[in-house]
Amino acid sequence: MQPSVLRWESGFTRQLFRLAIPIALQSMVTASMQIVDNLMIGALGEIQLSGVTQANRVSFLFQIAMFGAISGASIFVAQYWGRRDVAGVRRTQGIAIAFALLVAAALGLPAILIPEAIMRLLLNSEAGVRAGAEYLSVIGFVYFVQSMSLIEAAVLKSTEQVKLPMFASLAAICTNIVFNTLLIYPTREVSLLGMTFTMPGAGMGVRGGAIATLIGALVELFLILFFSYRYRFANAARLRELLPGSARAVRMFVAIALPVLINEALWAGGTVVYSAVYGRIGDGVSATAAAGVFSNVEQLAAIAMRALSHACGVMVGMALGAGEMDKARLYAKRFLLATPVLTLVFCLCVILPLSGPIVGMFPLSQDTADLARGMIYILCGGMWLHAFNNVIIVALLRTGGDVRSAAVIDVATLWCVGVPMTILAGIALRMPLPLVYLATYTEQIIKAFVGFWRYKQGKWVRNIVREESQ
Repeated sequence: MQPSVLRWESGFTRQLFRLAIPIALQSMVTASMQIVDNLMIGALGEIQLSGVTQANRVSFLFQIAMFGAISGASIFVAQYWGRRDVAGVRRTQGIAIAFALLVAAALGLPAILIPEAIMRLLLNSEAGVRAGAEYLSVIGFVYFVQSMSLIEAAVLKSTEQVKLPMFASLAAICTNIVFNTLLIYPTREVSLLGMTFTMPGAGMGVRGGAIATLIGALVELFLILFFSYRYRFANAARLRELLPGSARAVRMFVAIALPVLINEALWAGGTVVYSAVYGRIGDGVSATAAAGVFSNVEQLAAIAMRALSHACGVMVGMALGAGEMDKARLYAKRFLLATPVLTLVFCLCVILPLSGPIVGMFPLSQDTADLARGMIYILCGGMWLHAFNNVIIVALLRTGGDVRSAAVIDVATLWCVGVPMTILAGIALRMPLPLVYLATYTEQIIKAFVGFWRYKQGKWVRNIVREESQ
């Protein structure tokens, strides 16, 4: 009897939730870390919040560029793991680490050396530029630490060890909160349960927040490496096991990772253009601060999408690596149907009720808070479309090695549709911030049609690790 797309067998459901729930929890922890950082720095004022928000656009570029290395690792590791080839997993891991360190150097060194020049491209407030540069000059060091932890976490997730990255991220956010409290604010009196305490503090402002982030990143990397080697997980490789083994292995990895890197870099560049447009609406500060608060809610809203998409990539990749092509197609159909629906339900039932309290936690003017809420309402109605496109582009086309098509679809719709429409709305027509954000959804609509057409062609159904061995 042919398995049903709608009627899931227990094995599929168990594997889905075993992968998706820890990834969702880790995404929630990561999103909470950004909220905590912005909330604690935002207490210093809207100028500091706008500066740090725009400085984090460089961090966003780093995360997106890292996605090339992560995707290359995840694609090969999932397929190697499908046939339990640990040596292949570790060879891929070594190549990905080298690739990731190059990405960290490309963005980290300019952030450390010329932070003010970078900030002036993103913000027209001189006070905001100074605050952002102070933050960015320290965050550049974070990129080198995170490049390692992101690759290690990607290998763990693709080999079905999803709990360790989750707990390591939780430890990182706890560390970050503690050091934010100690480093951002000066020594002050704090009242708790009717008693007054003296809370020590260094009074370092935004620089203290950046140092706290660096300490948290170091704790996360240490925990991942310590427990990976303690329990001999698949990523616990000796140095010689990280060597690529052949030039062909490197070429195959680069053939997958480089188009993804270029794709993500160009895509991130487009989203930075979005941010730059936001920074030129009105006085720049209000719109940027509203977009910064909105980005925290956006991170929370993406939790369900990322968890389901990653689970899809691992499960489909393992099926492809094991040569079970019909199972891969079946799983793809199930995720294409389930992910947008579950994401929409999550946004309407969880994110929308939480959005009011989250916005209320920030010291914003009424007009700035209203701008943030307007963007959130649009997000809750349209996040399902992001989820649908994410499954096609990231979890299916890339996992099957059809990375060039994924890159063309992703980048072309952004730069040919989304960016022009956003510039038209924000700069030419001078629309309010929520309507400018709504204009970005023209990209998602076109992408859905083109992406689904490519998915239906079936060229993503490939066993790329078999091709490498041949």
